[in-house]
Amino acid sequence: MGAKRPQDASWQWIVLSLWVILAMPVGEHWFSNQFAQLDIGGARSWFLLILILVGLLNNGPTRFSPTAFLLGLSQIILLSEYLPGIQTSLGTTGAMAALLLLLIAIVLVIVDWPSKRLVTRHEDRAWLDFRDSFGAFWAARIAQRINDSATRYNWGLWLSWSGFTQVELVGLEEGVTSEVNRALRQNMRSLLRRFVSEAWMDDRLPKDPENGDSTIQE
Repeated sequence: MGAKRPQDASWQWIVLSLWVILAMPVGEHWFSNQFAQLDIGGARSWFLLILILVGLLNNGPTRFSPTAFLLGLSQIILLSEYLPGIQTSLGTTGAMAALLLLLIAIVLVIVDWPSKRLVTRHEDRAWLDFRDSFGAFWAARIAQRINDSATRYNWGLWLSWSGFTQVELVGLEEGVTSEVNRALRQNMRSLLRRFVSEAWMDDRLPKDPENGDSTIQE
């Protein structure tokens, strides 16, 4: 959530605040009566569930959906005793199963599975890499901004979740001209520079589109 610069620095304080909220029940438990059963209920219980769901919603629609699902499931199993609607401990067996799911999720990331989808356009490569790296929430915002510009300037393009497609507009010549392609890349670079480095963009979005790379593939 705090990937956009320069707000990324102040966002770390929000992360710290969330960590303190998560740690408070444990601290209260130790300072009050460490021999009693740890009790996490009410708003704190819902807070745990919301954090798990946010992770699933942000990463589930990306290439890393299997990892996001395994991670969310492992968290639910580990915290089942404290989550609303469950509140049942799965014991040692549940803990071992959760750790196994977590290990599988880590392995999937290490082996980079599922692999990247092959694309022929630089713009699609940049979009998919950004979407998969920063999650659905920021990707949806960037897609909205790009589509707003495409509509305003009659580019004849539309950015969907899986990449760019050409749309038919009355009076617009068939295909995407080099001018439109150049404007699109400039727009994408302007939006993405708050998240990624110039080297990242240069690797995926050359500033001057090649002559043979100016047509949207249906």
